[in-house]
Formats: sequence, C-alpha cells, structure tokens
Amino acid sequence: MRIFLWLDPPLPNTYYKETMKKFHMDLEEANNNKAFGMEVLKLSEEAKNNKAVQLDILNLLKVELLMMVMLLVVVIVMRFMVHNVMLKAL
Repeated sequence: MRIFLWLDPPLPNTYYKETMKKFHMDLEEANNNKAFGMEVLKLSEEAKNNKAVQLDILNLLKVELLMMVMLLVVVIVMRFMVHNVMLKAL
C-alpha cells in the first residue's frame, strides 16, 4: 500500500502494459513453466539496459530518499518541541 501516492512519479504505461500482455497467464502455469521463467529473466535483463526504466527507478529512489529526509526532519523537530514543553513544565 502506497502511503504517499501523490509523491509517486508517473510510470510509463507502455512498458507495464506490454509486460502484462506477455505474461498474462495463471500463477500455477507460471510456476511450472520453465520457459516463462527464462522469458522473465530475459525481460529483466532488457529492463536493466533500458534507459527509460533506469530513469523511472532513479526517480523512485529520489522520491524515497526525499521522504526519508522529510521523516528525519519531522522526528528531529518533534523531539525539540517535546523537549521544550518538558522544560517549561519543570
């Protein structure tokens, strides 16, 4: 489940639609089909060399890094806020 759906950059539909068309088969059939596994391996190797897929992965990693930094900033700010409230209470 994506919590920050609005932060996810749009992914190219053509790559994923093509993948779904190629591998639209039952799960049991896929588990027992060696050729299917080899096709998936070949597609993943092609995807590694595809610049559009590499840019998509890079964009997702950038967004994830941004979210982690934002979370760290929120935690640090909350820590100082709680610390100040505790000092005023004493």
